[in-house]
Amino acid sequence: GRDDYAAQMGRVAGDAIGQKVDTDGTARFANYRQITATTGVVITVAAFNASIGLMARTTEPAPKPWWAVLRPEPMRTLLNAIAPTGTYPTPSGVSQEALEQYYSHDFRLFGLNGGYATTNVALKGATSTACTNAVFSQEASVYVEAHPVQFEKERDIALRGWLMTGVSRYAYGDYQTQWATGIDTEAAAPTFS
Repeated sequence: GRDDYAAQMGRVAGDAIGQKVDTDGTARFANYRQITATTGVVITVAAFNASIGLMARTTEPAPKPWWAVLRPEPMRTLLNAIAPTGTYPTPSGVSQEALEQYYSHDFRLFGLNGGYATTNVALKGATSTACTNAVFSQEASVYVEAHPVQFEKERDIALRGWLMTGVSRYAYGDYQTQWATGIDTEAAAPTFS
């Protein structure tokens, strides 16, 4: 009935607000120092590991927890390099862990507390296939919410339906950008042969 539609509308509206907050947060990755400043370059294990190493070699080492946020395409490229699949057996250790944690948001390799693959990391332009991913300490940036999302419902007779408006006030800020590294990479969709 009506309650089901209201719950569905609330879920869609909540997801939209969440995506907006996440996209605003991942847009800050461009403010971080860059490990690879060239677009068109696929992510490598060496560049990814170096970005983590930069956080540990600052004057004041980055406090944990450490996280990685990448678009799905670079995450796939990175994990395929760590744990290539094929007709040969997968070795135990790091490759096995990578396969087991693939896209699970529990990517704990190289001392990370977790890794996320999300399309909320925006491409650099409408026709671009490049993006800026990041590895960072949780304390590198600050998120402040002045008030949580509040929804208002209004009947629209012309549409013969309801309008829902969600309003929230929040802000992001950089606290210690040396505790974060942006990784510019190619994010082209995978090809299947």
